[in-house]
Amino acid sequence: MSMRPMPWPDVPEQTRVVARAAFPKGSPAMRLRDQLGPVFADTDFIGVFGARGRPGISPAVLMLVTILQFVEHLTDRQAAVAVAVAGRID
Repeated sequence: MSMRPMPWPDVPEQTRVVARAAFPKGSPAMRLRDQLGPVFADTDFIGVFGARGRPGISPAVLMLVTILQFVEHLTDRQAAVAVAVAGRID
């Protein structure tokens, strides 16, 4: 497995506007992303990935997803369903 380091993804402006309208004071997930999102970068993990092979999922994003799953007390299956539902909303 390889990794192609990518910068931390920006939240699209329209998504930001909708999220702020829905949660004027923010939400735990929004605060977590804003505060912990930039703590880790893909380049911090480059040494544990090979140079060849299919690219793996960003370890920085996986870290954030794992923390959110823990905070929300979700099993792996519940988290997968939540992601599938959220993906259908857009």
